[in-house]
Amino acid sequence: MHSKFNQAINFFEKGNLNESKKLCLEILKEEPKNFDILHLLGIVSFKLKNYKNSVDLIAKAITINPKSAEAYNNQSLVLKKLNKPEEAIESLNQAIKIKPDFIQAYNSRGHLLVELDRLDAALENFN
Repeated sequence: MHSKFNQAINFFEKGNLNESKKLCLEILKEEPKNFDILHLLGIVSFKLKNYKNSVDLIAKAITINPKSAEAYNNQSLVLKKLNKPEEAIESLNQAIKIKPDFIQAYNSRGHLLVELDRLDAALENFN
């Protein structure tokens, strides 16, 4: 599994998303509850603009490992694309709760708050 997973990551990093997806799906047949594969496949789906599939895959990954701040952060990106900013903020809140020094999550949450014209909350977030 590890060599296939590493190959899937390499394909992803090189922008060969369809090959990465193909390998992830092969691994999922053998390991349907593999957090890393579900999470990576969710990110690949996001990059392929398949947002509904992406949010479902990342949600499955989170049920397997609810302590992954990165998964919550990635979930927020998908939710934002699905025009669900409040849910995206909640995902970012979870990411920050798990990893209080997660600068990227604070940054994303602040920008979402600005977009929602919640400037006081955004200012507090950035401080």
